[in-house]
Amino acid sequence: MPRLDGGADTNARDGLLRRIRTYVHKGPVAACLAATLVAVVACQERLPTALDDGQLPNEPLTVEVELPWSAFGSNLQVFGGYGSVSALGLPVVAHTFGGTLESRLLLRFGPYTTRVFAVEAGGSTVPDEDITYVGGRLVLTFDTLASVVPGPVQLELGALQEEWHSLTASWTNAVDSVADQRAWSEPGAGPIVPMSTIIWDPITGDTVSFQLDSTDVARWMDASDETRGGRVETITDGVRLQLTRAVLRISVRPSVDPDTLVEDTTTALLAKTFIYDPPPAAPTGVRIGGAPAWRTVMDVGIQPLTGPPELCTAVGGCPYTPQASDVSYAALSLTSQATEAAFRPTDSVRVDLRPVLSPLRLPKSPLGASQTGGFGTPIAAEAFGSGAGTRVEVPMTSFVRTLLSGAGAGGVAPPSTLALLGAPEPSSLTFGSFFGPADPDAPILRLILTVGTPQVLP
Repeated sequence: MPRLDGGADTNARDGLLRRIRTYVHKGPVAACLAATLVAVVACQERLPTALDDGQLPNEPLTVEVELPWSAFGSNLQVFGGYGSVSALGLPVVAHTFGGTLESRLLLRFGPYTTRVFAVEAGGSTVPDEDITYVGGRLVLTFDTLASVVPGPVQLELGALQEEWHSLTASWTNAVDSVADQRAWSEPGAGPIVPMSTIIWDPITGDTVSFQLDSTDVARWMDASDETRGGRVETITDGVRLQLTRAVLRISVRPSVDPDTLVEDTTTALLAKTFIYDPPPAAPTGVRIGGAPAWRTVMDVGIQPLTGPPELCTAVGGCPYTPQASDVSYAALSLTSQATEAAFRPTDSVRVDLRPVLSPLRLPKSPLGASQTGGFGTPIAAEAFGSGAGTRVEVPMTSFVRTLLSGAGAGGVAPPSTLALLGAPEPSSLTFGSFFGPADPDAPILRLILTVGTPQVLP
């Protein structure tokens, strides 16, 4: 048997030993196997069945592939009307914002307190139900960071005069349910009885307070009156305010101690909504968010790959259809476009992805589990204004792996339709806009694939 004492033979032996260290675990059996392999190397010139170095597995190959819309997407549709404005926890007050937007806040509080605790002449505290309502304050808190305010703002409070339904009221309709549709006598929830006007400067704080007299307080006392409620608006141009809290504080004079006024806070906000006009223009491309909310739906199908060359070499030739196990990462890549000024975000837009479980029932199809954990992928507000043209990614690895896995038990095919929506929904009057399939910056599917070279045994 020839000696391995240098040159090419030594290099071959060292290369094989390196592979042995990679693929053989330590232990008595491993040691014997390693010794056997070394012996085979030493005798490979005489044994036709000796191992070829090329027969051992190569390192896995990881490649990035970006598929254009035509290679994975089809049938993109945008649907609106999900949820209601009344469900939005952050109402909006606006006047000529973005040149067009008008928005007014409608409020209705619960019943007032019927007794207070007063101090008698002797100093003891007793409950007193013989009370007189003498006035109050409507206190509103605004999010100064999410609001767009060029300076001091004039705000007005008025008492509503017509019956209204908080869940369905809009700029034109006071009630808009299936069984009952009634328009306002004047669009925008009017006419009203003026109650209070104030000038608020945001640099002084985030809270405003409307003073109410006894007549104002009396208007809202009757719990059976479906017309009761207040309308808050601004008449300052170019303003959009976002409300975070509203409370009614009632001033009461007890009979036990008539020289003292007691302030009671009424936090029972029975109805809260806002009405706005005009609605946003029809969507072009991808739209996500708003109130009521918009969703974008698309069909996804991954065609066989024809590159890159290193991938084709690694898998033994192209075209190649990726396997579910190949997918290390998948994401939908979108390019932002400027949202119309009246509905442009001032805070991050969170985008969620969910499989559509019954496409034939769109736009009311149930949706599957979130691909983003339910919290959505945050996209900075600047992407829809000064930063338009920003490319962002929303992960969808689980969806792509499931899609490539094919039919499961019972021959049921996995969902191939995907919905893009806000998280939560609705979360803001504003919405995000992205370029669609007809645009140069159409959606892209980004894949990171990890594959190994097929091994052919002798």
